Amino acid sequence: MIFDFGNVLIGWNPENLYRQLIADPAERRRFLDEVCNHAWNHQQDLGRTCAEAIAERVALFPHHEDHIRAYYGRFPEMLTGAGRGRSCDSRPSGRGGFPCYGLTNWSGETYRMALDLMPFVQHMQYTAVSGDLKMGKPEPEIFQHLLGVIGKPAKACRLHRRFPGEHRRGEDARHQRRAVQERREWRRKSCGDWGCGLALEMLKPALRQHNLGPIAVEDTDAFACHDLADLGDRGLRLTIRAATPLR
Repeated sequence: MIFDFGNVLIGWNPENLYRQLIADPAERRRFLDEVCNHAWNHQQDLGRTCAEAIAERVALFPHHEDHIRAYYGRFPEMLTGAGRGRSCDSRPSGRGGFPCYGLTNWSGETYRMALDLMPFVQHMQYTAVSGDLKMGKPEPEIFQHLLGVIGKPAKACRLHRRFPGEHRRGEDARHQRRAVQERREWRRKSCGDWGCGLALEMLKPALRQHNLGPIAVEDTDAFACHDLADLGDRGLRLTIRAATPLR
């Protein structure tokens, strides 16, 4: 089992902090879209230091200096409890006896700031932190790195993740459209056959017991692709089809 972190195992949203600092919603949205935005933060996810990032933003937006410095100075205030109710169930072997691994786009500096808030990390066999590795999702290198550590192909692993843009649900249509585009790009670059092999392995006992031939099984909590449909705000649907009886 491979787990993303942000908004899967732990909630992350800059709004949690900036609601305390910028009272006006429109001004707050403008700051997070134009000053300390996703593209800027992603550079730290890829290994740029927080000090370099802050200096660059302060030089461009000196009138926002206090708010810029708060982004990493008060970073833990952006975090909330477990996201979407998923966890690694607090056992080193993970769910159902499968070992757990972590895969996260996260600055190495702020990842270490947050470790006390993420007790589940101690149950991971290994976590690939993009800021330490200087490579990040959705590019294939970080997936290849993690699979090398695990020693198994992608089809033998199940990946639990939040798609980029998902935390914007409930906001305006522009952000919704952007989130859908980001999900499609993610699938194009990195989805491959994640989880199909594992899902079929888990189905084999039931298939043998009932001597079933062609079947169709839907698992709305899986993000692998045999037949993957984009359901917009409702997420994704996976259909696994076994065309012939398994022996």
